Amino acid sequence: FSALEYSRREFDTLCLRVGKNLALSLTASPSCNSAELLAARHTRDLLQSIEVDFEPDVMLFDMPPLLEGDEGLAMLDLVDAVFIVARADQTTDRELALSEQLLSERTNCIGTILNQCRFVPTGS
Repeated sequence: FSALEYSRREFDTLCLRVGKNLALSLTASPSCNSAELLAARHTRDLLQSIEVDFEPDVMLFDMPPLLEGDEGLAMLDLVDAVFIVARADQTTDRELALSEQLLSERTNCIGTILNQCRFVPTGS
C-alpha cells in the first residue's frame, strides 16, 4: 500500500515499469493502517488520476482475505469487479458463500479462481 500514501507525482517514480504496457506498484511491508488508507478520499483521488493519466485497460489489486479484515471491504468501493481466490485445501463452502454475498452487495463478482488445487486426473 505504500504507493497509495504518496501523491500522484510520487506514484510515477514508485511504480516499476515492465515494458511499455505494464506497471507494478509493490511494497516491501504491509501498512499499519491499510483499511483506513484504502477508505481515504486521497486513495480514491489517486486511483482516478492514475486511470485518467495512464489509461490502463485493467488495474489488478491483490488483497488479503475478505473475511479476515477490513482492507477487502474498504477496497470494494474502489473497484468495478472482483475475483474470489479460494484455496482448495483451506477455503470452506461457507466462507465462499459468505464472500459471494458480501461482494454481491457492493460490486460485481466475475468468478472464482481455485488456488492450490492438487487434483491429478487418473488415466485418459
